[in-house]
Amino acid sequence: MSDFDSLTAALTFSLVHVLTVIYLNSKNARRSKPVCLKLFAISFLIILSSGILIQDSCLYYPVVLFLLPLCTFYVYRLSIAEAFALSVVSDFIILFGELAVRTVMNKYHTGDFASFGGFMQTVLRILFFLFIVAVLIAFTSFTRKRATGRTVTKSTVIYVLLLASVNIALNIYIISGTDFEKVYLWNLGYKATVFILLLFILSLGSKMRLEYRNRKYKQLSRYTRTIEELCDNLISLKHDFSNILLSINGYLDDNRISELREYLGKYVLKDYCRNTQSSFALSLRHIQNPALKGIIFSKLDQASRKNIKMFVSIFNDIYICNIAPSDLARIIGILLDNAIEACENSTRNELHLGMESDKTHISILIGNTYCQLPDMTLIGKRGYSTKGKNRGFGLYNLNRILSLYPHAHLKTSVIDNMFFQELIILKL
Repeated sequence: MSDFDSLTAALTFSLVHVLTVIYLNSKNARRSKPVCLKLFAISFLIILSSGILIQDSCLYYPVVLFLLPLCTFYVYRLSIAEAFALSVVSDFIILFGELAVRTVMNKYHTGDFASFGGFMQTVLRILFFLFIVAVLIAFTSFTRKRATGRTVTKSTVIYVLLLASVNIALNIYIISGTDFEKVYLWNLGYKATVFILLLFILSLGSKMRLEYRNRKYKQLSRYTRTIEELCDNLISLKHDFSNILLSINGYLDDNRISELREYLGKYVLKDYCRNTQSSFALSLRHIQNPALKGIIFSKLDQASRKNIKMFVSIFNDIYICNIAPSDLARIIGILLDNAIEACENSTRNELHLGMESDKTHISILIGNTYCQLPDMTLIGKRGYSTKGKNRGFGLYNLNRILSLYPHAHLKTSVIDNMFFQELIILKL
């Protein structure tokens, strides 16, 4: 194999592997562009160096088969089992494409077609590989749409007809005129290929549906607990309100107005001011994401129990659909945990939450007072914290989550002795 062929093969195989990893993984985990480029570069080096150093194909394919999953595991952060399965799928794509190219070349090796030589074979290989990857990506996209509960009857018929058409095209244009055994083997291989791919796609769809139901169940459970807490608080307030009215009536019956004023000032109004800290629940009615509403209610209720002064302003309806609910809950949970912990150690003891949405973006602003201002250049670094050792992983994990969403970013600022962190989510 020439240097040009080795280079082209390495580039093509690396591209097929990276596209397979990006679009066919079960969790549909999309990493940032630098991570994808890093995976492509390392895959290219593995395939090229293995092709140059290992001349025996019996050793080359096993080496690449095991090195690529390790590369995917460490760079792309998929499980080793899924990384290995995706590597097998990419190898299967390459094998099937190679067989198709060789069949075409053997059938049309004469005439103008043959004059292109090795260059034409290389172009054909690339086109066949990319076509197979595109079909697989289309199948996977179709399966994920099915997992969300959409009707797919017509689509299923279309895909079955497409597979049958491809089989007919292979029989007519590639293997027609050959003996029975070759035709039989080709069709058997095609059916085996479709069967394996369908098994892979069906298992992928089942896993997606299971994960989707688990997420919905967790959101429903969290929202149910929130409603139960609201009902318990309402019953408690109703009971307290009845007792307060009875006690006021006792002061009025005895005409003890001065003592009633003292009672109202020292006890009733003081308790009322403390209970109004929980009135933030009314402001959360604008939040349309159940998981987000649940985590915010839980954290603000926690702050209320710690007697933190809260200022909640939500100006319009908030609905976030381009960030996974679990990731969104983790992001807001980390920001509120940090804000509450900082408020506890400050003298002003204030927590601010503001949310706003317009046609272009959604803004979630969290502000808090603080005792010690963190180093703005080190915020988000692994292990950095103003709270002591073995801390500082919250914002680091938050930044890792945000790296999955290029349309969202965190803005940090300090204004009038208030520490603000604003999550800005662009609408796509």
